[in-house]
Amino acid sequence: METTEKQEQGMKLFLTENAEKDLKTTACWTKFYAILYFIGVGVLILCGLMMLILGKMAFFPLMHEANSMMPMYDGPSFGFFGIIYMILGLLMIIPGMLLYQFNLNIKKALWNNNVATFEVAVAKMKSYWMFMGIYAIVMIVISVVIIPIVIIISGVCMA
Repeated sequence: METTEKQEQGMKLFLTENAEKDLKTTACWTKFYAILYFIGVGVLILCGLMMLILGKMAFFPLMHEANSMMPMYDGPSFGFFGIIYMILGLLMIIPGMLLYQFNLNIKKALWNNNVATFEVAVAKMKSYWMFMGIYAIVMIVISVVIIPIVIIISGVCMA
């Protein structure tokens, strides 16, 4: 039976008091974490922009001239990491939105005793965990690939 058919037939959501209380608590916490995601997105994007700007500024060569022992950081590497930060920031909008949508839908489902909205909320939570699982796998694979490359390159540079 499809979700819309359930609503048309007047199916009501039935939960125990404890389950409803736990879902309300979960909704509050998911809203809190969604807000933290959005703050993190802003911080990552601002840091990325600052890295792009600092990478283009001319004071790095001046600092190197003043202290020749200081390693020279060039603009393109700062720019590259700035772009990576901004991409990661934009990517983190997705889990933040999924958590926020879960929060809105679960509150609406509990308020209206609505099965269809409850199913939408559960689907949003499922999507959040799928995204985070895929994200974790991708980050592990990237780490496993990049760390040996960095070790090899740094060994070649030291020789």
